[in-house]
Amino acid sequence: MLRYNAHGLAGLFDSKQIRRGPKPKLSAVQQQELAEIVRQGPDMAEDGVVRWRRTDLAGVIAARFGVTLAERTVLRNLGFRRLSARPQHPKQGPDAMEAYKN
Repeated sequence: MLRYNAHGLAGLFDSKQIRRGPKPKLSAVQQQELAEIVRQGPDMAEDGVVRWRRTDLAGVIAARFGVTLAERTVLRNLGFRRLSARPQHPKQGPDAMEAYKN
């Protein structure tokens, strides 16, 4: 009500000065560096993993930046999403798939 009285309709929109909440634990530069690490993928010799998991990335963040992040939020803030492959039966062959389609 106070913002409306002071600034009219424009006062109802949140501005950067008014926003509250926790500040990001990683700076913009650190977030860009982490996004580049994710895009490049892990190095088996250096990182010891074949693919990135959120747990592994949380460890990389803690080691490089000294910041502890919850595993759930490691990729969310960077715009990445968790994807998983569609399961496939080990004995399923391409011939069986074509026969099923027809």
